[in-house]
Amino acid sequence: MTNTSPPKQMSPEDQKNLICGILTDFATDPDVEVLFAYLRHCGLPILALRSAEDIIPAFLGLYRLRTGQYDVDRACEDLRWWPPIAARIAELEAEARTKPSDMEAGRGASPSQVGAAAEILPDDL
Repeated sequence: MTNTSPPKQMSPEDQKNLICGILTDFATDPDVEVLFAYLRHCGLPILALRSAEDIIPAFLGLYRLRTGQYDVDRACEDLRWWPPIAARIAELEAEARTKPSDMEAGRGASPSQVGAAAEILPDDL
């Protein structure tokens, strides 16, 4: 059975934290040029910043909406299209296209997969 309820809306604070988390991942890279390259990729005018203290507010400003919320989808798209990540996604997609699935290889589902699926089915089926 699939969950058909709409996804829970993130609070603005959760949205802000998610976007800051992306920035933090880049900020912890030992090569500061990686951070600057990512900020440029996202469209942040690095030379317009007066100090390092301006990075977080400016980065959040890229995604802030007039409603007081943040555009998490756009932040995730910027991350998805960051060249190293986009390249890895392309590699994984190419691998997936060249590897036959278990069903295509004639193996079908393993006994453990069948058993796990049976455990989640209602008894009256």
